Amino acid sequence: MTEGESKYSYDDNGNLISKTGPDETTIYEYDYENRLILSKTTTIQGINRVEYTYDVFGNRVQKVIDEVNVINYVVDLNTLYARVLEERDADGNLIAAYVHSDMGVILQSRNGVKSYYHYDGLGSTRLLTDETQSITDTYTYDAFGNIISSTGNTVNEFLFTGEQYDANIGFYYLRARYMDPSVGRFITADPFGGFMFEPLSLHKYLYANADPVNKIDPSGYFSIQELATTQTIQGIISSVNWKCIGITILRNALKGLVRGMIFGGIDAWLGGGTIEDIVNGILSGGITGFLLGPLAMINRLRPVFIAFGLGNGIKGVYDSIKNGEYDQAAFRATFVILTLWELKKGVWDKRACFTEETLVLTEDGYKQIKDIQEEDFVYSENVETGEKGLKKVAKVFVREVHKLIHVYVDGEEINTTDTHPFWVEGKDWIEAGELKTGDVLRLYTGELKTVEKVEIEVFDRPVKVYNFEVEDWHTYYVTEQGVLVHNAKNYDGNGNTGVGNRGTRSTGFTNTQNASQSVAKQFNGKLTELKNGYKVEIPNPAGGNKPIVVRIMNEGSGGRTQPYFRVSIDGKGSYTLDGLLSSDRALTHIDMTDSFLEQITKIINNIGR
Repeated sequence: MTEGESKYSYDDNGNLISKTGPDETTIYEYDYENRLILSKTTTIQGINRVEYTYDVFGNRVQKVIDEVNVINYVVDLNTLYARVLEERDADGNLIAAYVHSDMGVILQSRNGVKSYYHYDGLGSTRLLTDETQSITDTYTYDAFGNIISSTGNTVNEFLFTGEQYDANIGFYYLRARYMDPSVGRFITADPFGGFMFEPLSLHKYLYANADPVNKIDPSGYFSIQELATTQTIQGIISSVNWKCIGITILRNALKGLVRGMIFGGIDAWLGGGTIEDIVNGILSGGITGFLLGPLAMINRLRPVFIAFGLGNGIKGVYDSIKNGEYDQAAFRATFVILTLWELKKGVWDKRACFTEETLVLTEDGYKQIKDIQEEDFVYSENVETGEKGLKKVAKVFVREVHKLIHVYVDGEEINTTDTHPFWVEGKDWIEAGELKTGDVLRLYTGELKTVEKVEIEVFDRPVKVYNFEVEDWHTYYVTEQGVLVHNAKNYDGNGNTGVGNRGTRSTGFTNTQNASQSVAKQFNGKLTELKNGYKVEIPNPAGGNKPIVVRIMNEGSGGRTQPYFRVSIDGKGSYTLDGLLSSDRALTHIDMTDSFLEQITKIINNIGR
């Protein structure tokens, strides 16, 4: 294959074995697992030789330059992806040491000099600073990680997307494979088959599905969509927050992985299901479907499962099948599946949480959430009926996170995780990370309070958070105001566990019943169900015997394609948003949106003037 003045040659396994240009020729050699073990470049100046060694898990542990300069890598295997902690020479002397956070490398110590890393939204190193906070180095990249410009001379290998750049060969080391940024391709074929519903993922060599500004590939197997770029507006931080969102990232990756390994019984990827749905799919699909996927991938993807303590189990399944010991394979697979089931009940459950000082309304008054215990009774509410009562705490959960959402309501701050659902009037359960200024929350007293602002904070060190499961209605009240929240496990619109409305925002509106209840509560109105919607009669602020009538109509009513509302008095015309009577339905029959409550309030206030 020829590109420009360079000629590329590949072996039968799809590995790049030579690159010949006008001024140099490079030969590449690989081991039985298609891992690069030798790069030899010949130029008129001489030969540059680089050799690599890997551990049993496929992690690079040694590099030898020109058969003399030895670099041994001390690798941490207890993280989502293997990370280099130290570099040492052949005699064991320390060359460099690295400190990692959930964002990646944050500190390098080399020859007694410390350098601190600063990232952009993709996780790429943009700045290095010294101990006085002075900038020592800067980096600018093109889309695939080639350095366009830089300043400073600090030795630094962690560059594009925070990954390790090997200057000796000009490639990024992405664990399973090496990526050549000059062409935006991997040098070896992807052993993972890809996702059938993502055609670009079927390409064997493309980096990040040819979308490097939005996706990353830290494993070398599959691209991961960036999930937190919105956080970059608050400074140069990494949006790859592994502790908080890394599991979400891996969850999305595993959706495709599991779908490729199971021949039937799972549609979590298309349905947007959670990892719980996927694990349930594994169970219902059976051991055979789990085992008879692409067998090569079971062994090659072992590093991914190591992060969850399943590495040995996965390899055991692979070895048993390879040796023809199918009964043993089934037994080992059962262990792996049961372990996945336990993981599903643990780390992958969306039990969102609050910080320890958060007050909870209990039978004994307000208690800090850290003091809530099983068998305690807390006040709860059925959001559909409005019924309130004491309900028993079934389970208590404690975990650590690196990101908090600060929700401000009536001058009070609520500190919670981004997945914790709040009841938003007229909408449904909305996760804290999706709350917006102006959203209306329900209190224990029945009052409605507006969200003043929402802020996101990311921490280098973990913060302990708490939550608990409430029997029956699965809701409780937090803060002295008594804000209604859900205990967050498989919540639906009724506060019951099970599959239901996940509280996802949309530009339209579908729940006219909830909307009508919100209007009735907001204005102390009388709610009546109609054939095609609901009517709320509200006392007229301008006086008189005729109430203001708000009609909230279902999709299809009046031939309209989505729910709408209109406001009238005595059936004589309807009002525009400015509070003016009009017979023009285009101005008075208003489509329901997330801001319907604010719009109705505006109309009523204008009528009262």
